[in-house]
Amino acid sequence: MKKFQVDRGAIKFVLSGANIMCPGLTSPGGALDEEVLEETPVVWTNNLSTYRHGVGQYGSDISLLLVWAQHAVLAFLDCEAIMAEGKQHALAIGYTKLSAKDIKTINKGIGVDNMHYLNDGLWKVHPHTPIMFNYPTAFPPPGNQSAKTLEPKRREEEQSNSERQWVSISSPAAGARRRGALPRGPTMSTSNFSSRLNWLALLYRFLVRRTGSKFNAVILKRLFMSKINRPPISLKRLITFMNGKDNKIAVIVGTVTDDKRVYEVPALKVTALRFTETARARILKAGGECLTFDQLALRAPLGQNTVLLRGPKNAREAVKHFGKAPGVPHSHTKPYVRSKGRKYERARGRRNSRGFRV
Repeated sequence: MKKFQVDRGAIKFVLSGANIMCPGLTSPGGALDEEVLEETPVVWTNNLSTYRHGVGQYGSDISLLLVWAQHAVLAFLDCEAIMAEGKQHALAIGYTKLSAKDIKTINKGIGVDNMHYLNDGLWKVHPHTPIMFNYPTAFPPPGNQSAKTLEPKRREEEQSNSERQWVSISSPAAGARRRGALPRGPTMSTSNFSSRLNWLALLYRFLVRRTGSKFNAVILKRLFMSKINRPPISLKRLITFMNGKDNKIAVIVGTVTDDKRVYEVPALKVTALRFTETARARILKAGGECLTFDQLALRAPLGQNTVLLRGPKNAREAVKHFGKAPGVPHSHTKPYVRSKGRKYERARGRRNSRGFRV
């Protein structure tokens, strides 16, 4: 039966007839030469004064990281630093709060060049939490299996996990661009928006994946848009677009606002992200319905009997100032003026003293 051999400097894994130095465990209290069975559970604790396993209790000698002997794999679970008693010995694997100079001194003392492993990229960390370590390339496979028998399995795992992109914690990926040169793609996340939009994004991601409906894909895309690209639509414009479309649901990924220029409101079925109080009251008073997108997903999961609408995107005040210079022939651009009055922007474009002359 394979065994652990715990000594002063680190733990040696006795696997496949070879002693493999695992840089990870230190014993500042003194030499520990006791052998531990492979099946013995070894646990680590945040309390640095206690360490227990199946053989005995070492008291304040050592605080160990979670180690499974059967796999010879280290798993880092929400640990910024693994330190021994008094911070005299620490792990240089993964993240540590010690400086590089302190780690180098510790490594020299215990005789294990941990930073060499990091610089060679042998330890690789998954970019998401919890932090997980894969097999170091220099370690032999665990158990009685040989490297040749495990090679096809590892290739299959690499192909199946191609999307998981294990990233080296020591050096940047090859061909990585500088921060300012990263290409900007379409926004496919609602992380900057409210939690309600996050839930709607999850719902319509599911509908797009399971139904393949273009209507759901458009809704999902518009949920990711910025506020400028989700302009509000007035009640008057909504009534105009829904004229002659009875028993259909108007769908707006945005806000529905009231319009006092409208006196008679027909019965409308409207789905929107938000309704103003007066717009909602007038629609409900006329016998209509104000629906949410989760209610729409139950009524029309494929977008049947719906009319997809949007408000005017270029009706903002800022857009009125875009275009040719104010006063240039055929220009209808609104000028930026300090004030409106007798002495401001007089005869612009007609004489040189007033900006320019045509």
